[in-house]
Amino acid sequence: DLAVYCTVCNNELSRETVTVAAVGHTEKVIPGKTATCTEDGLTDGKVCSACDEIIAAQTVIPAAGHKAGAPVKENAVPVSNGVNGSYDLVVYCANCGGEMSREPIIVPAAPTVPDLSCTASSKYRLETSIFIPFSARSGVYLSTKACAFSFNSFIGRSPVNCCL
Repeated sequence: DLAVYCTVCNNELSRETVTVAAVGHTEKVIPGKTATCTEDGLTDGKVCSACDEIIAAQTVIPAAGHKAGAPVKENAVPVSNGVNGSYDLVVYCANCGGEMSREPIIVPAAPTVPDLSCTASSKYRLETSIFIPFSARSGVYLSTKACAFSFNSFIGRSPVNCCL
């Protein structure tokens, strides 16, 4: 309504009803944010910049969670001189690259094989026998030299020997 008042006594002199056309809302976008592996996101929203009325509310986008990538080896230490080696087996998130797990792996060293050569210590020479190579198939001696070898050397590998 549009009213006119007396400036002296403040009585209403006239009243007229006026209809004002609505101008509508002036939309302003409230930017959302993308969900990450560990944090929720938000959709875009809308608010009226004139009256602050929410036109479209923001909604929550749940966190996606980590997605395991292929395991990779890191911090490799090779086996050396009978000493164990090691490495870390690490899994990173395929989405964000964050470390998801790390497992230390020990690589056992191969057992040391004693030196069974002719110059080895007497401890090993006590287990040594002398023979002259002979072929049962042909019935002839294969060498005119006697050879020393260790019976222990026959386990899983060819004999270590030294011909005299």
